[in-house]
Amino acid sequence: MLSLLTCICLAYISAVLSQDPTTICLPTAYYTNYTNLLTGDYGYIVTDFSKELFVEISKTTNLRLVLDFKNLKSYEIKANVCREARLPPSRIQTRCLPPYAKIIPTLSGYVGNAQVSYGAVSVQTWEVATEFDIVYRESFTVQSGQPYWLTMSQELGYHGTNNIYIYTNPKAGAADLWAFQIPPTCESEDLGGPIVIG
Repeated sequence: MLSLLTCICLAYISAVLSQDPTTICLPTAYYTNYTNLLTGDYGYIVTDFSKELFVEISKTTNLRLVLDFKNLKSYEIKANVCREARLPPSRIQTRCLPPYAKIIPTLSGYVGNAQVSYGAVSVQTWEVATEFDIVYRESFTVQSGQPYWLTMSQELGYHGTNNIYIYTNPKAGAADLWAFQIPPTCESEDLGGPIVIG
C-alpha cells in the first residue's frame, strides 16, 4: 500500500513539474481587486490583453496607472494630471506564462478546506525571471473547466521583496473601459523628472 501511494505521489509531482507553463493563461480581459501587503495600498486592476493594456486603480492614492505594453509607455494619472514615462521591459505582462517560467512545488498546494462541500482549490506557484534582476512569483488557481486566476504575486528585486499582492473577486471581461483612456496631454518623464509611484 505504501509503495502504491508513493508511486501515485511521484506521478503527480512528475506531471506538475513537466507542465508546459505557456498553457497557464489568464482570460483575455479581466478585472480583479488587489491589496499590496507591503504598502497597504488597495484598489482594482483592469486588463485587456487584446489591447495590450493594464490599469491599476488605487483607492488609497486615487492614482490610475496605465501600462501600454504595445507602445512601451506608462501613464500616471491623478486628478486629470498625466505623466508619461517609458515602460521598462521587466514590467510587461503577458496573458500566458513564458516558456522559461519554472514551477515552485514547495509554494504550490491548496487553498480552502477539503472537508466542506465546495472543497479546496489547487494553487500552483510559478517563478518568472527577467533580465533586469527582478523575479516574479505568481500563484494561480487550477480548476478543471475554469480560467486560471492570479491569487497572489510577489516581486523580488535586487534588495529583496518589492511588492506582495493578494487578488480577490476576479471576473472575466473588461469593466470600466474609461480606465484605459489617456488624457490628450501628458507631461513626459524627460521634461518633468522620473515618475514616483506609490
